[in-house]
Amino acid sequence: MKFFDTHCDTVKKVMDHSLDFQTGEGKGHVSLPGMIAANSCAQVFACFVLSERYPGKERETAEGMIRTIGEMAARSEGKMEVVRTASDLCAACEGGPIAALIGLEGADPLEGDAEAFHHFYRLGLRELQTTQRSLNSSSKQA
Repeated sequence: MKFFDTHCDTVKKVMDHSLDFQTGEGKGHVSLPGMIAANSCAQVFACFVLSERYPGKERETAEGMIRTIGEMAARSEGKMEVVRTASDLCAACEGGPIAALIGLEGADPLEGDAEAFHHFYRLGLRELQTTQRSLNSSSKQA
């Protein structure tokens, strides 16, 4: 059986050097060796950027997280790749490299600009949660 996990906070741990994704050493629940052992075919890597934590740097911070996911895939020696299409995802689950999907956990990095979604899509974003923990300029209370 293949495993597809739809959320992890691994990229933040890699960026703050508390987890070595390639070896699994350090603090974290998701690593390349762990994904291989679990027979994972896909993993959504969450980019969690709250405006209150990164005021004025939401977009820049999310872009850095996306670059880090790309670097994690590049260092995997072909065991994981960032996927952008459904066919790439299907290929991963049919025996190809583990699919890394990029997600935004909260739309704060869009900074209220719907056109910014296109920018992040070009960078590889394929999953978006508009809010996380608090409202942002992309979400309004009903």
